[in-house]
Amino acid sequence: EGRQSVAARSGRVDGNVGVPILSRFHLIVDFPDGRVLFAPPVDVDTAFDVNHTGLTLQPGDHGVKVLYVAPNSPAAAAGLKVNDVIVSVDGVSTSARPTDGRRKNAWLNDAPGKILSLRLSDGESKTLVLGRYF
Repeated sequence: EGRQSVAARSGRVDGNVGVPILSRFHLIVDFPDGRVLFAPPVDVDTAFDVNHTGLTLQPGDHGVKVLYVAPNSPAAAAGLKVNDVIVSVDGVSTSARPTDGRRKNAWLNDAPGKILSLRLSDGESKTLVLGRYF
């Protein structure tokens, strides 16, 4: 509650749109009228990344820390919890740079049905089956 924006606290929010969506538009900010206008060009060719894990992560020096586990998500089904630290996915360190040209933590967006083997900092292993949960 304390982290809500002024607009959210005032009840004047119609929605919350993230940067991946906003970055596809040419945006015009109309400060006097308190609005944002979406103008062409619009990128309709690039597919959106879809997180099929239910995890929100924070990169660290020794892995990625779990900040949030969505209810009823694949991550929740796998038993992952807030503050777990994932040190490897399928044997590849989460602190290392990918060598296959993919973005770091691209595994979050792999196809539903893919099975991932996670190693936590405490040595525990988890099996995560990606899927749509929303």
